[in-house]
Amino acid sequence: MDEKLGAASPRLLVAHPPLQVRGAQGEGDIKSSEIVGPGRPGTAQVPIQRVTAAQVVRIDRALERAHVPIQYRMMVHNYFTRLAEMK
Repeated sequence: MDEKLGAASPRLLVAHPPLQVRGAQGEGDIKSSEIVGPGRPGTAQVPIQRVTAAQVVRIDRALERAHVPIQYRMMVHNYFTRLAEMK
């Protein structure tokens, strides 16, 4: 059978209303807490090692790919940058 399709029809311009997903609240109590306080005093378990600038870049990219929030990425970046600057 040798059917031919006609020209594509124009798309209809429609507004898409925002969708709201409705659901039921799960059973049981909802609890959350945040504990803020100083870290525990102690000694490092691993000796400090110097890192290269290339390693800092690799760490930055890995954290970005992992979608780590920027404030934590900057804290890690600053830590490893200081290690890279060690003599």
